[in-house]
Amino acid sequence: MHGYGRTTKDVDILVCKDDRDQWLEIMTASGWALHHDGGTFLQFRPSAGDGWPVDLMLVNAATFGKMLADSITAQLDAATVPVVSLNHLLALKLFALKQKQSHRAVKDMDDLLNLILKNGVDARSAAFRELVEKYGDAKLYKKICQAIRA
Repeated sequence: MHGYGRTTKDVDILVCKDDRDQWLEIMTASGWALHHDGGTFLQFRPSAGDGWPVDLMLVNAATFGKMLADSITAQLDAATVPVVSLNHLLALKLFALKQKQSHRAVKDMDDLLNLILKNGVDARSAAFRELVEKYGDAKLYKKICQAIRA
């Protein structure tokens, strides 16, 4: 939806953490088994072995409300689904990078840089710098600017 796709072979769904129990029930009733519970990140695998894994990212109600209000819509087969806005997707990638998970760092940075370039994001703008410093830090902002030669 934002001009850059990476085939991760999983589905990420942002969920209000207040709805956690309902989502657990929906997922297990639909044939997915809970593989990992990280508290705010639930990973499911298909019980039958076919289908893509599903990751639920749990956020508080205020964050979920803001992200839903700013979302764009996409058609997925017969369903119309909300998709996070570009700024929120960038914020999610920045937050992931801030967690310093070595197994994800290269992929998340590559995603972030491609999203910036494909969408013509002005990395030198005050708004972008504020976004990076809010969800990442000043060191990450400098690294991004160096990588895209901004």
